[in-house]
Amino acid sequence: MSLAEHIHAQISPGEIGADLGFGLAASARLDPAPIRVEWLSARDGAPARADFFGLPDRLPFHEHALDYLVAARALEHAAHPAAAAAEWHRVVRPGGLVCVVEALRPAVLRTLLTQQPESQPRLLWEVAGITETPRATLTLLRVHKGWLARAQSEVFRLRAKGHPRAALRDDAQSFAEWAANTRG
Repeated sequence: MSLAEHIHAQISPGEIGADLGFGLAASARLDPAPIRVEWLSARDGAPARADFFGLPDRLPFHEHALDYLVAARALEHAAHPAAAAAEWHRVVRPGGLVCVVEALRPAVLRTLLTQQPESQPRLLWEVAGITETPRATLTLLRVHKGWLARAQSEVFRLRAKGHPRAALRDDAQSFAEWAANTRG
């Protein structure tokens, strides 16, 4: 089973999500399709394809707006891995899923995801599954948050009415606009 198939098996139809980086969730044929977010103008010499611009530690989504986030090879590109993990935790609803695909051993990944600056509240994750391949490790993390976050998430879901674009903040920049204004 491919990593994309493992991801697809964890996500229910109708869930709103985002694909950060390499487009792994897009290849999983999810419905609705995840919102693609990218920070590089090209990958492997080809122009990158995405819907919106965002950095691993600064995503264009409202708090608790996503049912899932797939981050493929994003943590290794993050200037501050702990800040990226905190951002992923922020945008995914309580009980939602963060799928992290990295060429890191699970123990190293777990350390990166749990090392938070003392100024930030502790992030609560539950490891829901680990799949290792010769080239990468898929770690499924279930997000845990308090009662207030759960209530805010439900209010957001009612307002969004299943429309994926409702998860985006008003200042979200389209990837095409960002790429057109970026050199090299």
